[in-house]
Amino acid sequence: MLLGEAHIDTLETMHLLAETSLYAEDKESMLQDCFQRKKNSLGESHSSTLKTMRSLGLALYFQDKKVMALSTFQNCWELQRTKFGKNHPETLHTSHTFLQILQEVAKDNGEQEQHGEDLRRMYKECADRMQATNHVAADYAKRGFDSLTST
Repeated sequence: MLLGEAHIDTLETMHLLAETSLYAEDKESMLQDCFQRKKNSLGESHSSTLKTMRSLGLALYFQDKKVMALSTFQNCWELQRTKFGKNHPETLHTSHTFLQILQEVAKDNGEQEQHGEDLRRMYKECADRMQATNHVAADYAKRGFDSLTST
């Protein structure tokens, strides 16, 4: 028996297939399609939809589409904070990646000084939350914060 296009197992397989694509454009297109299908079938704040949204953000980032990636990560982060809370491991992971991309976009636009204090505050908050919850990437987040305070 076929599961159908909107079945969670079909959508998860679609996500995994996209992740294995060697071609960035294909990966982005496949993840975008998968995200839309999950959003329509499961809802935008479903954990599986959020996972695909995060993967889509990374695909955009690795194609140097940083502003689009930043927007995708911000949306994902806000939905995760609402659904899981600000100290959930997935929320913290997305928050950290969002801040890394935000820092790069600010630097690319020559706005690092203008937004530096806000970035340092948000990075410290994220690093402290990761440390408090023993998040696997806590040391990495701390190094990111330290790099901001040393410049």
